Amino acid sequence: MNDSRSIYFNGGFRSESEPLFTGNARSVMYGDGCFETFRSYGGRYFHLGDHMRRLQEGLNYLGITVPGVLTKGPEFLSLLDQLLERNDMQDRDALVRIQVSRRGSRGYRTGDSEGAHLVIASYPTKTDYGPIALATAGIRRIPAASMPPQFKFTNGINYILAASEAVKKGADDALMLTIDGSVS
Repeated sequence: MNDSRSIYFNGGFRSESEPLFTGNARSVMYGDGCFETFRSYGGRYFHLGDHMRRLQEGLNYLGITVPGVLTKGPEFLSLLDQLLERNDMQDRDALVRIQVSRRGSRGYRTGDSEGAHLVIASYPTKTDYGPIALATAGIRRIPAASMPPQFKFTNGINYILAASEAVKKGADDALMLTIDGSVS
């Protein structure tokens, strides 16, 4: 990990190596939130509007307040540009990850609007892609009737288990199936 890499957290920039959450934070205990990951090509963001729309729809689905800065077009773009500049990625390809999690304490009840934590990070991208080996995972995708697949929720344990299974099989990534055996 690059200890000098900056992230944006709840209104300011800080080192990626600084702790952000306590052990009883909802993001830590439950994965109560949504995220989006997208590419930046020399400071130009790939389908940013589509990613932000999906993030906002996912947060609305969960009943999490969308942090205000995410709704302010020019201010938000400036924030992304500043993050890339701080990490010396403004002129090269990068991944940007936005994660929003519900504030609050332990327990499954969420209470009234408690606000949200916002983390935005940038990472260098891999540039050398070769052939990728897939393995069909035994773990199945959670059915859409249980959890809508169009949103990226921060609790992705089934995807973690599928990826771990693929690695054990000597593959680079997992091919997941639905519970009825169709390709997910």
